[in-house]
Amino acid sequence: MSEDNNNLVRQFVRDIFIHHHTDCIDEMLSHDFTYSSELIKEPKDRQWTQEILQQIFIAFPDFNAKIEAFNSTDDIITLKLLFSGTLRDDFMGIKASGQSFSGYGVMIFKVMDNKIQQIQAKMNTTDFLSQLAQNNAAQ
Repeated sequence: MSEDNNNLVRQFVRDIFIHHHTDCIDEMLSHDFTYSSELIKEPKDRQWTQEILQQIFIAFPDFNAKIEAFNSTDDIITLKLLFSGTLRDDFMGIKASGQSFSGYGVMIFKVMDNKIQQIQAKMNTTDFLSQLAQNNAAQ
């Protein structure tokens, strides 16, 4: 079971973050899925997750995530990811600039019944956005 869970999370990273196939979300996320991070006050559902990912992939068409570390114990999988992308469309009030960002984040996945039930993200989003805003302001 643990190996199946590991494969599901690897598939999520590959299909969603690398290939931007957000149509796979219904197959991979449970109906009661929740996403949480330090930036949002309340956990979000899979529809919100799909919509925000679509917005990210429009703004950053080359958005990518590379698994730097992988740890799993039964139904909990923790990843250290290196995220990167180039801002090609406006995003979160930042004008498209062609500026790139990169930085690390940690995502904790909980898997139940062959579906991802929960993702908790810890990312230095402030650093990502400041990389884009600094370079945006210089233009």
